[in-house]
Amino acid sequence: LSFSALESRNTRTSFSVLVEMASSSVEDQRQGLAGDSESSRRCTDAPCCFLFCLATAAFAFLGSYAVQHRNTEVLDRIQNGRDFKHRICGVDAGVKDFKFVFFTLQLNHAAVNSRSWSAELRSELKSVCTNKCPGADSAVRDKPVPARSPGVCPQDMYPDWCTWYGAETLEIAQYCIDTSAFTQTAPDAVWLHDLKASMWHILIAFPVAVVAGFGFLYVVRHCGVAFVWALLLVAAAIPIAFAYGVHKEISSSQPAHNLDLKQLKLLEVGLYALGGLILLLSLCFCRTVNGVAEVIKATTRFLEDVPSQMLQPLVFAAVHLIVITAWLAVFICFTSMFLEEGQEQQCLEIGDVFCLQWNTTNIAYGVIFLLLMFYWYSNFLHAVSHFGTSHAVNSWYNDKSSADGRTGTCCDFKRTLKAIRTGLVKHVGSLAFGSLVMSAAKLVKMLLCWVSKEHESRSNNQCMKCLFRIMTCLAECLERCINFVTEHAYVEVALYGTSFCKSCRETLKRTIDYPVMFTMVGYAAFMLRVIGVIVITATSAYAVFLSLVIAKPDNVQSKASPTPLIAAALCGGIVAEVMLHPMTVAARANLHCFIADKEENKRLGRPMPPTPQNEAWIKLSEIEETARASP
Repeated sequence: LSFSALESRNTRTSFSVLVEMASSSVEDQRQGLAGDSESSRRCTDAPCCFLFCLATAAFAFLGSYAVQHRNTEVLDRIQNGRDFKHRICGVDAGVKDFKFVFFTLQLNHAAVNSRSWSAELRSELKSVCTNKCPGADSAVRDKPVPARSPGVCPQDMYPDWCTWYGAETLEIAQYCIDTSAFTQTAPDAVWLHDLKASMWHILIAFPVAVVAGFGFLYVVRHCGVAFVWALLLVAAAIPIAFAYGVHKEISSSQPAHNLDLKQLKLLEVGLYALGGLILLLSLCFCRTVNGVAEVIKATTRFLEDVPSQMLQPLVFAAVHLIVITAWLAVFICFTSMFLEEGQEQQCLEIGDVFCLQWNTTNIAYGVIFLLLMFYWYSNFLHAVSHFGTSHAVNSWYNDKSSADGRTGTCCDFKRTLKAIRTGLVKHVGSLAFGSLVMSAAKLVKMLLCWVSKEHESRSNNQCMKCLFRIMTCLAECLERCINFVTEHAYVEVALYGTSFCKSCRETLKRTIDYPVMFTMVGYAAFMLRVIGVIVITATSAYAVFLSLVIAKPDNVQSKASPTPLIAAALCGGIVAEVMLHPMTVAARANLHCFIADKEENKRLGRPMPPTPQNEAWIKLSEIEETARASP
């Protein structure tokens, strides 16, 4: 009996030692995942890193060559016009003091109006340099073309060609364009003119979008469940409201639309059914809706605890802007080498004032390479930002040193900079690999869309049209699938330091093992991105609209011009994407951290201890287990 008791005690002691060793190994693994042991990481996908450097060197060589051999005459043609004596306005002798160019008719030409322009009439126009764009003059529109006042044109243009027929002109670069005469150039000219005239009003969109973004995040953080349910109610109320409007239209004695009553009744029933279906599905899947709300709240908690992550996208946005500017400079210089000036009279007949045309078709290969590099650089910066946020989430999730989880102030970039440095030093090959795959998918889809449109404009073969649309649809599906796997693979690279292909395999495996949680996180990220972009964009556009209504700028071509509002919406959308990017990435990274934590606790046979970082995910896991248990 004594011997048996001693043996049992020794066995329990050995078992406790094993548990302690396993627990310590788990803690070591957590510390490794948290990024505290970066020496254990190795460089991944080195061949892709070499390929990325080689492509960058080729892009730099092409850019240097394009800058040295750019066609300066073409670039000058875009910036400065020429008169019909081939003198560059504002540059050459005799016209150095007349930087603008306008297109006019000979003295005493028959009166013209905005509806009388034809190719034959435009062929009679001549380009003349001037120091002031001519303005509208209704007194001379119905009379033979008169001369302009002295001193506004070079002396050799008097008296025959320094004339004006009384139409309004727009000042675009150094061109004075009559939009009624040059119908091909007019739309772009009006847009550029209105954009320039309302530039100071459009700048209001940026601070308004930032304020609206922080307000949106605050509402989501503190009213997550109510916010999600309110969105669902609004989504159900919109079709019901439209159905009520259709019902009122049917009840009226004189319907405003040319639709019969049967079609209107079918439309009414369909809208009511859509609204009811949204409400029914929301009630049936109420636990799923609450789970999505919990995901959103957990994500916003990370941004509250690590506020420096809100500034990371602003830094990457500035880098994006620098890259886009450099790429545009290379692209313009490269394309200028293959452009030449056309015949002025032929260009005027079709309404093209810039008169530039391609002199070769070999430019296509260079343009495809430049487009590939543009997508590659953009996706690479996106991948680095994705890696940095995922690495920071992993470090925050496994950090139990702070009770409330807060790990720094808004200006504390230690965790963020460490994450970005790890990605650029250890895993640049994996990030370049993933960004190349995404770039290739985007480029293939874009080329297929272009080929499809070109074929449809030239041929009426319905079979080929159907084939091209099927191929475009398949390319779209492939791009979405690659985008899903790649973005989750970036998280795996950040957490475990594995290669890109291995991270993709692990992503697919976990997607199969935890379909409900991945689906909910996908819904949460989608809702945050779509709703946030809509709210922030609409707020920015409305602020610019109010500014234009109050200020009433007179130099906008049309009082109902959509150009300022479209530009404001684009600015707001860009700010929204920048601000909401950490939330969507943090949602995915939180999910991967929780799954890793859950699997380790399951392997050790112990329940998962609740922490501020995983409370919401434990609730989501219960929904997953309930879904698995149901038949």
